[in-house]
Amino acid sequence: MIAILLHDTLQAIAIKQLARHMDGNVVIARDADHLITRLSNDANLIITDALHFIARLRWFMPRRDHVVIADVLPRENIDINSDGPAWLCLPCSQSELLQQLNDLINMRHMDQHSDAAPPPEVLSKRELDVLRLVASGMINKEIAASLNVSINTVLTHRKHITAKLRLKSIADLSRYALMNGLI
Repeated sequence: MIAILLHDTLQAIAIKQLARHMDGNVVIARDADHLITRLSNDANLIITDALHFIARLRWFMPRRDHVVIADVLPRENIDINSDGPAWLCLPCSQSELLQQLNDLINMRHMDQHSDAAPPPEVLSKRELDVLRLVASGMINKEIAASLNVSINTVLTHRKHITAKLRLKSIADLSRYALMNGLI
């Protein structure tokens, strides 16, 4: 099922009509509570706008792989390789919108079968602790003091974290922690 939650009712109706060609079960949510309580368990894809997404960020972020933000940003301003939600750029023709919807549905289907970054469960409890502290901006010495371990232990944990997650920079580790609800 595709669930749609947009502030603009006309856009929601138009997207619903176009999306029916790709998935026969398309529902427009009355409001965010309706989406969260009634529709989200059955939705393979949630199309929303940036305002709803930001207002319910804590709810949407863990589900970002199933979220598409419909907005008026031009396609060239969107980072397609980001690990956030996908974007549906609305100022376009009907055929372009259909192509975008088709690409998003196909991309989501392929993502379910790809070797994406491992879930946080692959990290040990101590590695998760170190990752949280790295993401919060602490340096190795502060992390060691906070966890009551040596700096070498912190370095070893960081080495294991970067190897397991295939991420190298502090920015990437911080983004991963944020996107997976660790901080």
